[in-house]
Amino acid sequence: MKRLAFWSVLIASVAMFNQCRSDDDENGGNGSLFTPGGDPIDQLDTPRKLYSAIINAGQVKAKSVAAESILRFAEMYESDEFLYLVHIPDASSDFFHADYNRLDNLFPGLMDPSDFYLNQEVFQPQPYTNISFYEQLAPIDLPLAAVNHLTRVRGDSVIVNARVQFFENVNRRNFYVASYLAAEIPAENFDQGPNFTVPTINNFLSNADDVSAFINPFPNDSVFIFSDGEKYKHRYVIIGEPKEILGVKLEDVNLFGREFQASDVLGSMETPIRIALPKTHPAAEFATGFGIWTVMYELEEEVDPADPNGPPLITITMINSRFSTF
Repeated sequence: MKRLAFWSVLIASVAMFNQCRSDDDENGGNGSLFTPGGDPIDQLDTPRKLYSAIINAGQVKAKSVAAESILRFAEMYESDEFLYLVHIPDASSDFFHADYNRLDNLFPGLMDPSDFYLNQEVFQPQPYTNISFYEQLAPIDLPLAAVNHLTRVRGDSVIVNARVQFFENVNRRNFYVASYLAAEIPAENFDQGPNFTVPTINNFLSNADDVSAFINPFPNDSVFIFSDGEKYKHRYVIIGEPKEILGVKLEDVNLFGREFQASDVLGSMETPIRIALPKTHPAAEFATGFGIWTVMYELEEEVDPADPNGPPLITITMINSRFSTF
């Protein structure tokens, strides 16, 4: 079907759709983010820019300070805000809860104390004061699409409205968009509660009074990213995920299925991408702030040469992502 031929039908059908849809329709939340004054998601920026996540996957606490150090040094050497940090707990973590955490299936825990993910690639940080290392972290590739989101808290849920913009023509490819709830959680041993403290660092970080705090500037007095007396926080731990771990399949939202053209924008009233996230993880009680991590994936299937008649081999690739706090 040609797009121009379809457009006149679209205008009428959208009006009827907006009158009839339920406040609780899924793919995720309600439509109340859309106001009579216009669609605020149209005001979101989705530049052709690749964003990167440092991902601390696994036990979390043991490598939390190292991961935060990478981020802070990167922010010191790179003014562009292209980088952020998320912690993805697995079953070995005090942050893990089986009812809320499944993302470790996509990002398995890394046991080596110097291993992290940069998006999906495993990397080992160089000495933190190596400026050239942080220059290498800055993405240079132009992504085929960008994402962003709006957020609203509704009771024990967070409703995310996502926006996707394409910059290339792509056909017959499977794209998904998911949002995840993340929490900023103090590194404390809570009375009659969980222990989120981090390992001590001789002469720098202690756990006096059951609170992880720096006792000297780190790493030194002249160049430091943690100040004397600063209480450490885990920023940000994934504590809420959508019903489907990959989120919303874009062909189910796009009016033309798996045909995407450069300048196509999804997520408006005509093509809503709404995701409901629970805010009831036990760790949420101790959070001092929250964030949303929205990720666009591509899922590829191919025949397994070892078993042509069996299930296909599946590859899941991050296309782009975006993080913001609320």
